[in-house]
Amino acid sequence: MRWGIQSVNRCYLCYNKAEDLDHLLFQCQFATEIWGKIKSLAEISGQGNNCNETINDMVNAGNGNNIMSVVRRLLLAAFVYNIWKERNGRIFRDVARSCEDVFKGMVETVKTRLMNLTVKDSVVVRRMERTGLLASGYQ
Repeated sequence: MRWGIQSVNRCYLCYNKAEDLDHLLFQCQFATEIWGKIKSLAEISGQGNNCNETINDMVNAGNGNNIMSVVRRLLLAAFVYNIWKERNGRIFRDVARSCEDVFKGMVETVKTRLMNLTVKDSVVVRRMERTGLLASGYQ
C-alpha cells in the first residue's frame, strides 16, 4: 500500500479479516490451527496471540543450545516461513494446501535440520524421538 499499489487488504488464508502480521501468523483461523500443533510439539505454554507476546513466550521458555531450545527456534522459523509461503502460493500461483499439509511440511523441514545434530542421550531427546522430530541413533 505504501508503494501506491491498490489491492484488497484481506487475509488469503481465511478470507475473513484484514491482513497484518499479527493476524496472518497468530489470529487467522488457518494459522492458529497450525500454531496450536507447533506449540504442542515445541512445548510452548504461553497464550500469545501476537508477535510480541509470542516472542516473549519463546524467551520465557528459555533459550540456549539444549535440544528443546533448538527445536523451539526451528519450529517457530518453519512456522513463519511456511505460513508466508502458503500465503504467497495462494496469491501468486493460485495453489492452496490444507492446514495438515502445511503442518506436515513444517515438521519435515525441522526433521531435516535436526538430522545433522549430534545430541547426547537424555529424557528430552527421548521425548523428541517419540514425537518423530528426532531419529533414533543419537551420539
